[in-house]
Order: sequence, then C-alpha cells, then structure tokens
Amino acid sequence: MKYKITADRKQVRIIQRALNFYFRSYLGQLDLFHHDISYDDSRMLEGMLQHLMGLSRGESYGIHSKKIDDEARNACDIHDVIRHQMWKDNPNARDYTVDAYPPMSKGVYELPEIEHED
Repeated sequence: MKYKITADRKQVRIIQRALNFYFRSYLGQLDLFHHDISYDDSRMLEGMLQHLMGLSRGESYGIHSKKIDDEARNACDIHDVIRHQMWKDNPNARDYTVDAYPPMSKGVYELPEIEHED
C-alpha cells in the first residue's frame, strides 16, 4: 500500500527537520542540536546520551551500526530524498554540497519518491 502526501515547501521542510532529529537521536547525534537549545538543556541531553546509549559527547553510532534500528535507517532515507529534492528545486544550489548527491538506500525499504509540483 502506498500513500501520497501533498505539502507545501514549509511543511516539507518541517518533515525533513523532524526526520533529521528522529534518525540522529538513534545515532546518538543529539549534540548536533545543541545550538538550538539552552546550556542547561544541552547538559541534560549530554546526560541522556551517556545514560541511555553509553555515549559521551561527540560520540555517535554510524548509520550502518548493528545497534541502529532499521526504522532509523528508513527515516534517514526519507530525509535524504526530501533534502535532495529541495536542493534540485533551489535555483541557487551548489553542486558540491551533501544534498546535491542522489540519496542511496540505507534501510530495508526502497527509497520513497518525491516530485515537485507547480
């Protein structure tokens, strides 16, 4: 069964950011979001990483680690497909950024499809 979601650019960006946070939390990369939160919340996240995952600040798992759930890999795939489409839709996009590269499947499912509608 397939689903189709119709969303505007702002909504797609929200979905992309949510997926980014979701899969990076599995990887233990919550420290990437420290710039969005207060110092106290940053310290709390650091403690959560150490307690829940046994990771210190700056440590994380790779996307292909056996400790990473397939759901996180699939979330990463969806994120990458959206990111690449948004790059293609940007007339000022540069071809040497990470979003310029077509996504490669990391999960167990096929990559989702996304298309720009005018």
